[in-house]
Amino acid sequence: MHQSAPARPATTARESPVPDLPRTTDEARPRSLGVLSNGRSGRNQKGGLQTARRILAGYGEVPHHEVSTPEEIGEALRELSGDETEVLAVNGGDGTVQAVLSSLLRDRPFSRLPLLAVIPSGTTNMTAGDIGVGRHPGRSLRRLLRWTQARETGAVIESRPVLRVLANPTAVALYGMFFGTAGIVQGTRYFHERIHAMGLRGELGPGITIARLLLDAARRRGQHVTPESIRVQVDDRTPEQHDWLLILVSTLQRLFLGLRPYWGRERAPLQYTALGARPRYLLRVLPWLARGRTHRRLTASNGYYSYNAREVRLTLDSAFTLDGEIIPVDRANGPVLLQDGGDVRFLRL
Repeated sequence: MHQSAPARPATTARESPVPDLPRTTDEARPRSLGVLSNGRSGRNQKGGLQTARRILAGYGEVPHHEVSTPEEIGEALRELSGDETEVLAVNGGDGTVQAVLSSLLRDRPFSRLPLLAVIPSGTTNMTAGDIGVGRHPGRSLRRLLRWTQARETGAVIESRPVLRVLANPTAVALYGMFFGTAGIVQGTRYFHERIHAMGLRGELGPGITIARLLLDAARRRGQHVTPESIRVQVDDRTPEQHDWLLILVSTLQRLFLGLRPYWGRERAPLQYTALGARPRYLLRVLPWLARGRTHRRLTASNGYYSYNAREVRLTLDSAFTLDGEIIPVDRANGPVLLQDGGDVRFLRL
């Protein structure tokens, strides 16, 4: 496996007032770099892994681990912790980032968490698009290598909260950045079965998928998305059992295609947004919903909900997705629990 060879963006009255978090720049930069590559990630399967190998061949002092399973990721992280790695480059997609976060925060192989540099080598790369190193994997890796050697400037180190997710009260904790259920799961399946098979890469595929689902919902067709009955409790609010079109919880500021569908006003780390089974005026309010802007029709009475929360409990019989990975659940085992999993530092270049 081993081969040798910003505070978050300022908020406005129209954006979610999540707590400000520490941001630093190039001063006192870490220098010890380790690279973890998932050869099964979308772009890495299309030649990206070979590119990374060629680049790293000129940096024999940088450990490079090639992994494809959570077990291999855990083993690689334990080895890198022994090397006192300060910067960890995650060369993969959203699912790889989720597996790395889960191992780092659940198993704690490092006495001090390394700085994460997410390289966009997956299919959609939503996490990298918000808090990653760059847009092109090869160029991003080269810039990161130069930065750790003080030959590149302009970096921002930004702390972000991470979701802690329990599929039921006794389940092993998972950590990630984007959680979705109901229409989000249905859309993920539709994307993999129909859109991804067309060869679309990047943010366009998920954008087409969500547009198709919302259009069907607005026309009340139900062809590609069916509302699901879910019991929801957000913090200490009264639990609500409703049919929901979609539910998402995230700590990302930006989703694919620049979507920012949050307009909660509470100062809390988890951004929760949900649409009821038949949201009214959907096409009319969609531009405001997509940008997280308030609108007089974006109300609970019309089927629109958005809060910033510290804990969300969901009781359902179906599945949820965490950073693109679909996980089945059964309400007989208890509710799905989402909490603040702590802060992780990310490098942006």
